[in-house]
Amino acid sequence: MEILHLDPECQICTRNELTKKKVYLDTNILIYALVGEPSIKSAVLETLGITSKLGMKVLCTSSTEREFLNVVNHSRSTISGVTIPDERAKKIAAVLRGGFFTDYAQKRAANPSLTVEGYFAKFEFLESILSSLGIELEDVDLGVFQNDDYYVPLLDRVHEYRPFKSDSVAEHDTLHILFIQSLRKQEPSGVMGQRYWFLTNDFSLPKAELSATEIGWIQSSVNPDEWVQMLSPVLAPDTTTESLARLFATLLASRLPSASAVLQEDQILKIQGPWMDEEGLGAQEIAAIVGNEYVRSYLSRTPPAEITAQGLEPVLAPAIEEIREMKVVEAKRFQDQRKASRIRIVLLLVFLVTFDLVAAFVSIMLLSIPIGFAPITLVLGFQFGLLQLFREEIRDMLGLVARPAQREAK
Repeated sequence: MEILHLDPECQICTRNELTKKKVYLDTNILIYALVGEPSIKSAVLETLGITSKLGMKVLCTSSTEREFLNVVNHSRSTISGVTIPDERAKKIAAVLRGGFFTDYAQKRAANPSLTVEGYFAKFEFLESILSSLGIELEDVDLGVFQNDDYYVPLLDRVHEYRPFKSDSVAEHDTLHILFIQSLRKQEPSGVMGQRYWFLTNDFSLPKAELSATEIGWIQSSVNPDEWVQMLSPVLAPDTTTESLARLFATLLASRLPSASAVLQEDQILKIQGPWMDEEGLGAQEIAAIVGNEYVRSYLSRTPPAEITAQGLEPVLAPAIEEIREMKVVEAKRFQDQRKASRIRIVLLLVFLVTFDLVAAFVSIMLLSIPIGFAPITLVLGFQFGLLQLFREEIRDMLGLVARPAQREAK
């Protein structure tokens, strides 16, 4: 494919074939593209831009639009229902790293007068927002595929590979896969493979499709990093290997689990409280607390509507105490390191001063003897070499001692 792409006539053929391809986006791709973590958001937008630039149509079905707006309304309701001080909001946003609350908190920090309703008002013009990103809306009736012979077995596999997925989301994903497969039947693949794809950041969907061996079709769901790999042979020559590698690495990193992936936005907002305001508790410590095994277990078995401060207190207390103990141990270890470094600095300085005195005495004695300057040069050279030998250690020790002062200055 790469060799053919170098021929001008073949490039024209390639471009014509690419214009026949259509890529339908899953809801999670829209969320990443609009309110995702900055690095992932940038990578997803770049991927969609490359796809459009190659001539392919990037689409969003009316069903995905509705699901996205449901997520928007749920987040609006959740965020409106809590009052969070700005400093605590910054910590929560740092834990979540992406999503509606993080985006809202960042915009509110820049514009303190921004209200929740004011922030979410823009999503009433979703079609215009998507259009600005090169995404077209397509009205499709997916309900007809509920009668498909493969609907039930595929739905079961989707649930099997992502058990905590809600019924409505699992149904949405299953119907879209069946929709893509029906398009493929109507219009078989061309010289550059299948013409219809479902782009999703749900890494369980391709596995669910491939596991359904009784279906026996080529998978229609593809993840962003895999999509970039598929496009790489036909990208323009001015696309550098470095930029492609960076894009692929960023998309691949989105597969890594994080504390924010363990809990949903509404769950973290439910467990937020004055305990987050404790001095010394930053985003990293809060992420460790909300990612605690007992906290996750409680939230996974408790519906959000039933989560209360009274029920949370005995669950959060051990996790918070564990973090406190870890910070005490860490502080003691740091103090011990500082103390040891101070002792080493004193000993080293005593040694160097003693060596200087001895070297000076030897130099004076050698000057009184007519044997030339070679021995003196040797002594001075040895002294300089000794200082160079300990230079890195002195720098490290001084840095360790000075670090608390730097923290206070910040």
